[in-house]
Amino acid sequence: MRSSLSERPLSLFSQPARGLRGRLRSIRFATVLVVLLCGWRPAVAAEAALEGLDEAAAAAKAEALLEKDDAEGALDLLRTATDEFPESSALKRLFALAYLADDNIFWAIRVLEQHTQAEPDDCAARGLLVSAYLLQAALDSAVEVLERSGCTDDGPERTRLLLLEAHVRTLRGESDEAARVAREARTAGNMYREDRSALRAVTRQSLPDELAELAWRAELSGGYASNALMGSPSDQLPDGDPDSGTLLLDTWVRFSPAVHPFVRPSLEGQLRLQRFFAEDVSELSFMSMSGRLGVYLGAGLPRVLIGYRPELLLLDEDYGSDRAPIWFYESHRGEIEVEITPWLLAFGGVGRRIFSDTARTRTEVDGGVGGQIPLPLSWLGLLWAASGRYHHGNDEGYHLAGGNAILSAQARLPWNFSLRLSGNVGLDYYTHSRGYRVFFPGGEPERRRDISGRLTSILWSPTWRGLRAGVSYDFSRRNTTASLFGYTDHRVLARLSWSGETELFLPSAVSEDAPLSLPWAPGADATGVDERIQDLLRQDEQMQRSSSCVQ
Repeated sequence: MRSSLSERPLSLFSQPARGLRGRLRSIRFATVLVVLLCGWRPAVAAEAALEGLDEAAAAAKAEALLEKDDAEGALDLLRTATDEFPESSALKRLFALAYLADDNIFWAIRVLEQHTQAEPDDCAARGLLVSAYLLQAALDSAVEVLERSGCTDDGPERTRLLLLEAHVRTLRGESDEAARVAREARTAGNMYREDRSALRAVTRQSLPDELAELAWRAELSGGYASNALMGSPSDQLPDGDPDSGTLLLDTWVRFSPAVHPFVRPSLEGQLRLQRFFAEDVSELSFMSMSGRLGVYLGAGLPRVLIGYRPELLLLDEDYGSDRAPIWFYESHRGEIEVEITPWLLAFGGVGRRIFSDTARTRTEVDGGVGGQIPLPLSWLGLLWAASGRYHHGNDEGYHLAGGNAILSAQARLPWNFSLRLSGNVGLDYYTHSRGYRVFFPGGEPERRRDISGRLTSILWSPTWRGLRAGVSYDFSRRNTTASLFGYTDHRVLARLSWSGETELFLPSAVSEDAPLSLPWAPGADATGVDERIQDLLRQDEQMQRSSSCVQ
């Protein structure tokens, strides 16, 4: 006789029932039983874990589970908690966050869509929903969520939504709209402290041509120079061996507060120290102090800088006086820079440079253009500049017309190393120097003409918090009709550089912590090729000093 279910235990591995119908009935019953048991046990455990907890305590317990990376446990708890407290926005947000932690973006979006439809003013949930769509690269859906009505209160959650919107607009290629939203975020009333780094990143990303409120660069280098005349403000070597150990410190800082989108003041300072240790050439050591006070005009590009630049240079050489060091010169210049596009810059200046040797005091006019050559290779950057100048000296022997051209290539190497190769060529013609005895002691009936060149190679280490180390080799040569002023120099230097930029006047940070940390990390596009045309122009100024006795 056939036994009943009560007389025989049910098992998926028991002898099959007679006939197809019996086997199917057994399988269906066993499947339902397994599903019920599997679903019942976590539910019982979650109800037990929730027993005696109010809404706040349940949220705190779920957060603790998420901090321990126990997404499954948090989900079990929150399934029951959201049923127990269906009006709790905090639990709904945590429920979605737990799904994200469990890599279940679909269900996170489903929970958040239902919740934000019911609670359109829950800005935190809306921000989390936008982040979930970003994880799916669903930019159209993210924009649709951002454009919904609600969330109009000024507060840190509203600022966070602006950051998300600027990020999404940038990813969609809507540069104008992204810039508008990023500027709105920068002028918001307040924000969460943890979102400040995101604001800086969004500013760099959505406003790539925007000036940082504070930017700086400092470089310390030391090594060997075979000829100290290269780079010195003096134009003639003293007697003795020209080679020397050398140490150079070059610092620059710019402060430009964003007081207005179209008009921004700017204050720059630069200090440059060059020391030669060999006794025969130590008097060529110098200290240069300069700055620039100006104003930027223009929101984005094109942008114009109009400024005034003073400079003082202290030289260890006595230069005919009874004391050393001496103030070798001071200068006062008006300057203009026009950033036409991200790839093209025009610049010019006019001023007066007053030397301790009054014969060399001059009026100077210079100008030029420079830029970046767009390349399809993200690992390679190419910069160029060409400049011309005219100097009208107190003594006509120092009248000069000349120019420089620079080309610089910087490549990103494996393991985030970088290599920079640059070349500089200068030509100077002293128009009234025929027989001038400063240049031609024998009174030779020639005019002074200089052709100068410099090749530089620098290998940089990866950058860590703005710091990087490097090693460089420079080859420089000046051919001149005034033989006293020619030189050839080989220079090997070890370098340590620190640079960076930041925003200072950000929205005030609220005292409370953000209820949720959003799962997103915006960042500006980085190629690792970060040299700017303005940096190249500073090198051009240094090359002028070494190539033509212009200082």
